Amino acid sequence: TMHRALYITNPTIELSGEYKCFVSTFTDEDFMIKKMVVYAPERKVDLGHSKHDLHNVNITCRALGLYPEPKMTIHKGTDLKTLQEMDGVSVRTMPREESYDVTASVLL
Repeated sequence: TMHRALYITNPTIELSGEYKCFVSTFTDEDFMIKKMVVYAPERKVDLGHSKHDLHNVNITCRALGLYPEPKMTIHKGTDLKTLQEMDGVSVRTMPREESYDVTASVLL
């Protein structure tokens, strides 16, 4: 056959990295390097609010067990067309053994 492929069953994030394919003949040789990322979706997502004081509310979004390292924002709007990213959001990313937990919060 003209092309060869590597078939991976049940890929895990440990397989993320650079892969090199090297080919040679009697007259020439060549190689190509490609990066592969295996994504892990969140295991859990929480969105909540708590009263900070008499006039303020804290909005918190938390996602656990993601890979690769995520970016998180908080948006506000009445529907998908009016969503706008909020200013003043504090984001904390915690690396775990093989994934990341991320928490974003904003005081309104």
